[in-house]
Amino acid sequence: MSTALNTRAPAATVPRATAWQRAAAFVLAFYCFWRQIALVAWESAVVVFYMKVLGPGLLDAQHPWVTGRPSPDQGPVWPQNIIYRSKGHRGATLESDTEIVTKVCRFLTKMVARSVPHAPEIPHGKRRRMPHAVNYLHGAVHYNGAFMIFDDIPDLMAHVTDPAFRRALLRFGRQERREVTLVLRQRRVDPELYAYCVGCVRGVLPWFANGNGPTGKPVLWGNVAPYPAINLINGAWMSDLFALWTRGADAAPRQPVAPHQHFDRQYGAGRRHVTFGDRLLAWMMFADVRARGFKGQLVFTHRKVIEPQRIEEYRQAGGYGRWAACHEVPNPLRRRNRRPESGPPTAPNP
Repeated sequence: MSTALNTRAPAATVPRATAWQRAAAFVLAFYCFWRQIALVAWESAVVVFYMKVLGPGLLDAQHPWVTGRPSPDQGPVWPQNIIYRSKGHRGATLESDTEIVTKVCRFLTKMVARSVPHAPEIPHGKRRRMPHAVNYLHGAVHYNGAFMIFDDIPDLMAHVTDPAFRRALLRFGRQERREVTLVLRQRRVDPELYAYCVGCVRGVLPWFANGNGPTGKPVLWGNVAPYPAINLINGAWMSDLFALWTRGADAAPRQPVAPHQHFDRQYGAGRRHVTFGDRLLAWMMFADVRARGFKGQLVFTHRKVIEPQRIEEYRQAGGYGRWAACHEVPNPLRRRNRRPESGPPTAPNP
């Protein structure tokens, strides 16, 4: 199994970026970085509000956000919310893609289930890492949201950098107002390459994006997940939680995605390689996580409470400025980390 990250390619394949192109990439990366920080600040403020008004026990054990089923006698809703499947080269079938999405969503239902009525309430800690409002939020993501499936990182990048696909995706977000999750069929990915992929997604889309997956340590702001899954956090969850707060549990679930014409063909005409801008934006996000010290990418909880065993790891690494809660991303501005713009990226075989 190869684990090498292929970030080099013949010069004839992808020309080396000029000084002007690198300067433009730096300006755009700086803008995208602060745009993402502003989005995080705004959405964090909304989450804090919901943390004050949404307590435990608002959903029962048979609620659709907990089970993934509209009713106990029906199957999971997730296959109906798959809005796009890349044709790819892996010969994936609808059944195999449905199985992947189901595993991702089952993982999220377990988070929501930690906020259903318990006697006594599950305390905040290792068993319940997130506040109740954040657990409910994941119900809006997996049940009310939509899913798109791609082969691997190059396939995903070829789609999000395809202008036609991007227009269709943004149109879907405006009209349907649902959270969207991009899922990869390839389960094992190189963390550094995955970070560059997240940088690419954040650079071309106006939404915040979290790269989750089975990568050991998190990638940037991501979390653990059964498969690589990038959540495009466009804010639709806010109205879903508002419905839960004001109208009760029955008003929170939405109907499956109706037949639509947003994605009426196969896309993927964009680039499949990593650029200097992708690497720069990924490194800036990594630097932000490292600058937060032991807390890292956690916003609504304390690492000392949920991962006390990592305090010693933090101290042995040298403490603040030398330890990061996520996978390290090399600084592309340092000469030893500079390299020609990469060709088609590869990741470990599944």
